[in-house]
Amino acid sequence: GGLVFSGTISLENNGGFASARSPQDPDIGRKAAGAKSLRVHALGDGKTYLLKVGTEGQPWSYVQRFSTEAAVKRIYELPVEGFE
Repeated sequence: GGLVFSGTISLENNGGFASARSPQDPDIGRKAAGAKSLRVHALGDGKTYLLKVGTEGQPWSYVQRFSTEAAVKRIYELPVEGFE
């Protein structure tokens, strides 16, 4: 499965972040069982980004940083075990 979230991140007006939320699928545990990574398709700008995932109602989330290369479009594979 997949999710498409697209746009341009700008530092103007105290920006520099993007956020997406969706209703939680009660069957997500079964669907995601065995997943080894999350994939991020991005055109890099040479900066490091942080992907944060969590569940509504929980006081914690999981994060992983990834560095991009300026003007390079690629798929970043973020291993599940790399989230802290």
